[in-house]
Amino acid sequence: STYGDSEMEDRYMKLLLQKQVEGIVVITESNNKNRLQNIKDLKIPVSYLNRYYRNEDVATITIDNIGSTAAMVEYLFNKGHRNIGYFGIEKDFDITVERFKQRGYKEAMKKFALKERILELSENSDEAFLDIESQLIDSIKKENITAIMAYSDEAAIKIMNILKDNGIKVPEDVSVTGVGDIKMSEQYRPKLTTLKEPLYDYGAVSIRSIIKAIKGEEKMPEETVILPFYIIERESVKEI
Repeated sequence: STYGDSEMEDRYMKLLLQKQVEGIVVITESNNKNRLQNIKDLKIPVSYLNRYYRNEDVATITIDNIGSTAAMVEYLFNKGHRNIGYFGIEKDFDITVERFKQRGYKEAMKKFALKERILELSENSDEAFLDIESQLIDSIKKENITAIMAYSDEAAIKIMNILKDNGIKVPEDVSVTGVGDIKMSEQYRPKLTTLKEPLYDYGAVSIRSIIKAIKGEEKMPEETVILPFYIIERESVKEI
């Protein structure tokens, strides 16, 4: 693991090539244009996985971020919620999957004739959450928001902590949902209702594609592979 260090990622890529590996799975959370070009220039099969950044020039494996977010709006609508807020992130909006998530939210809210309520972090940091805390609480109270869709499980858990600190109960007062289905989403109380990203399948599909390419059975996918998503219903959403 490079722990998100871009320079270390580049060094490891060069090291693997020096060892004459026959295929590489690149899992990254950064957006390095030079690395993307290097990946395209490689003469060996490479599977590129990035949960956050979406580059149309490199095929990847992901879920339908538009359809999945729209499905969560519909899920909340069917639970009786009408004042549904979306909690997103502003940083690098135009080149991340966040733009697809917000598009799905907006399309679904329009479908059900509901008013959009979007609140955005400047970046994914503890400081940014502190900066937006009062705005979040004010929005909930002034607009009578009954459900908040967060852009990730990590963000959803931080939101639930903020709500608890301000005397707002989940899900009795406000329902909260996330994206990802990380381990903490099931360990936290209340357990988090979330959109499951099939992380195991991301890896399995990548490995199978590389092995088939090495054997000459199939070429590596030239277009992004879209895998199914699932809503995991737990305890953080209340029917009203």
